[in-house]
Amino acid sequence: MLAAMKPAGTHNAGLSEEDLERMARRQQTNRRLKREKRTALREATNSEPIDWRRKHLPMSDAKGPAVDLAPSSIPDDQGKISSAYRVQSVLDALLKAGKITKAQHTAGENFEKLFRQAALDPMKGQKFVKLPPSTSAEVPERTYAARQKLGAMLDLVGGYFSPCGGVAWQILGLGLTLTELCEKSPGMSERTAKQMLVAALSAWAPEQ
Repeated sequence: MLAAMKPAGTHNAGLSEEDLERMARRQQTNRRLKREKRTALREATNSEPIDWRRKHLPMSDAKGPAVDLAPSSIPDDQGKISSAYRVQSVLDALLKAGKITKAQHTAGENFEKLFRQAALDPMKGQKFVKLPPSTSAEVPERTYAARQKLGAMLDLVGGYFSPCGGVAWQILGLGLTLTELCEKSPGMSERTAKQMLVAALSAWAPEQ
């Protein structure tokens, strides 16, 4: 057994059985300490979001940190499994605070998904591949269908120019927080914006 635990590159010459046993125990202790250190570091990383993001809450009375762990682990660029952080959305904050139901949360997520599929976000990357003139102005069928569904959802709350539709567009579509929306809309309070968003989600929830 001692021979199997003997450190690599160590010869029996000049070393007693007691010395070999002491060296083996030292190696075991070092390996154990390294494992404990890695475990402690991993637990600390998974439970404490980076400090500077704590203040960026989606609304002033939101519970918990602005950044939390994603519900499932993902592989990194090297294929290793890792835990990723994500920014807490307004929908997550409202659900956590008990202001909306799970059905309303799902309705809001559906709006966000359709908004992305409809390609209405003003932030666009540069196109490196030039399309032929015959197709450059065409809207893909999937994008067109998403816009139709998005328009139907907005019609349920009075259209894009209605108070509820405008708030939903800014928060769920463009990803603004309630605080950011109020800063861009003088005279609108966070409480009012929250009520308009909840009203829109209530109108959409039965449709999910």
